[in-house]
Amino acid sequence: MLKSGIILVAGPLGGGKTTVAKPFVDQGYLRINRDLLGGHLKAGGASDQAIREAFSQGQRNFVCDNTFPTIESRKVFIDIARDLGLSIHLKWLNTSREQGQFFAARRQMQKFGKILRAEEYADHKGDPNMFPPVAQFAYWKRVEPPHVKEDFDSAEDVLVAVNLGAEYVNGAVMFDFDGTLRKTKSGKPYPTDPDDVVLLPGCKEKVAELSQAGMLMLGASNQSGIGKPPDHAKYVSEAQVRACFDRTKELLEEDIEVIYSTERGGVPRSYWAKPMCGMGVYFIEKYKLAPDSVIFVGDMTKDKTFAARCGFKFAWAKDYF
Repeated sequence: MLKSGIILVAGPLGGGKTTVAKPFVDQGYLRINRDLLGGHLKAGGASDQAIREAFSQGQRNFVCDNTFPTIESRKVFIDIARDLGLSIHLKWLNTSREQGQFFAARRQMQKFGKILRAEEYADHKGDPNMFPPVAQFAYWKRVEPPHVKEDFDSAEDVLVAVNLGAEYVNGAVMFDFDGTLRKTKSGKPYPTDPDDVVLLPGCKEKVAELSQAGMLMLGASNQSGIGKPPDHAKYVSEAQVRACFDRTKELLEEDIEVIYSTERGGVPRSYWAKPMCGMGVYFIEKYKLAPDSVIFVGDMTKDKTFAARCGFKFAWAKDYF
């Protein structure tokens, strides 16, 4: 028999709230979700009205899932419960920032088969599940974890794990390119001319060894020069970037599949550019990779952070080669 009451499922954007709420819905709880109902979460809003209307018709079990980041936002539902004589129980998702970013990027891949570029979010304004990293940054800036003085009948921390599914079994070696596989004759940080590309010592031999072993090899590279104005000293065209990748693969004698971010540096505007996890999530979904069976090889701290956010093992290029 269902217990009368309200279950409040709270946590960050992309944190897994729908997954936690589903078993309650399956048991007969009425789901109250602002993204579905519209309006606001304040007293008298659509969620408040929906609970009271359903209560008047005999419904006594509710599961409400939203970010509920502040004490004030949760108090509204505590007040509703007390007013209706219902108990109220908090499920607080301990989703990390990195997990939330991973889940958000993966949701995009599963829905669209791609990670959204910064300019594409404008096409999905009506979809509350498609949001850029800045929305998650805003949550973490204002979040107030549950306090003992809040009047919940119970409050439970819910541990969130990344569980991709049984089909995610494949391994791979994934490379950064600039400073990892190649350098430039000119001394520039990255090539703009295919003739400027030089392989770093040991790379060709290691790639050949991996190829002979049948290992899937992939590449993930930031190419922020593409996002700069054409008159900028560090600008590089996308055609130049592709030509330099082709030259690198020609020198390696291996056709490594590489994807790259064109996003300029600074505050991330999408999940594409390292150290955000988008390029890793893209390959995880495309090749059903088991993250702990992937090695990411890089030369910068952002490469190491990227690997950690994807669940990959990490190797410094100077050690790997």
